[in-house]
Amino acid sequence: MARSIYCYDCKGVKENPEKGYCRACNRKRDNEWRTRTGRTIKHQTGLCPCGAERASYNPRYCVSCASKQRQDWLNRNPEKKKIWQDRAAVRRKESYESTSQGRIRRKGSLINGEPVLCSECDKLAEGWCENCDLIYWWRKEQYKLDPLYANKIKARALTRGYIKAGKLIRQPCEVCKDVKTEAHHDDYTKPLDVRWLCKKHHVEHHMNLK
Repeated sequence: MARSIYCYDCKGVKENPEKGYCRACNRKRDNEWRTRTGRTIKHQTGLCPCGAERASYNPRYCVSCASKQRQDWLNRNPEKKKIWQDRAAVRRKESYESTSQGRIRRKGSLINGEPVLCSECDKLAEGWCENCDLIYWWRKEQYKLDPLYANKIKARALTRGYIKAGKLIRQPCEVCKDVKTEAHHDDYTKPLDVRWLCKKHHVEHHMNLK
């Protein structure tokens, strides 16, 4: 079936019957698309296509969109992702300095509230094995870079401890009354102020926040 000889926008006669729009409408649509997506400096509006402020390190996207673009690119290029992961591991090893020497590690010791179950560490009289020590060091660095991350880990550790001690009683889900629930923190600075949600509604809640 042949195309109409009229433009879809202005309803005038098209120069090329094989196209959907005349040249003027095609230029107008192209400029609108470039303005909306910020493809060139001439058409950039100072905002991400989603409407948020652009990231300081990215000339086109906001922080969340830039992160999604990067993750999508890495998923399409698994060999590049592997190279980057190996390179990051090498940099961490180069800047790593052992902090476990002279520190007695007992079986079941905690790293950020999580027990260390490592057979290599259990064989040592003091200190931790290189892998566990690297994890400990890396998380301490994360604490310095992101205070919110530190509050999150500490709040989860305290919540687990209070549940295990019986001071915090697990309740049914707020939405569906399911008895298998998880503790959700609206504010990580208040570790005992929790809401009880099943896994499904917990995931939905975090997706809605994003």
